[in-house]
Amino acid sequence: MFRKEIFYQGDCLVIKALVKVTSSNRIKHQVVDFVEVRSEKEQKKIIRLIKFIGDKWPIRNDQKFKKIKGCDYIYELKPSKQIRIFSCFSKPKSELILLEGIIKGRSSLPQSVYERICKKYKEVCNES
Repeated sequence: MFRKEIFYQGDCLVIKALVKVTSSNRIKHQVVDFVEVRSEKEQKKIIRLIKFIGDKWPIRNDQKFKKIKGCDYIYELKPSKQIRIFSCFSKPKSELILLEGIIKGRSSLPQSVYERICKKYKEVCNES
């Protein structure tokens, strides 16, 4: 089971992070844990981009934020060359939900990662 917690309350957009609650009520912060193990320099880049999106939404910089190829509902934040944080919008588009962070090791997104992100989207963001 997943729930969403506020990660950043921007001037223009609320950004929430995905939290997984296990059957034994253990909590795993999907994105927060990813950010915390990055270097201080990488953490600053991630936080700066998230704050920028929250405060200046909408942004039109596909070098930092864009839909992933072949999918109209999942977006990637790109704070650096290798770091990707996948996200989706709640319905209606009032919140950006951070789903998962990865270190991208090659030019295309591995199919297994794509499938995992799509599954999370269906569980979390595809609410009516």
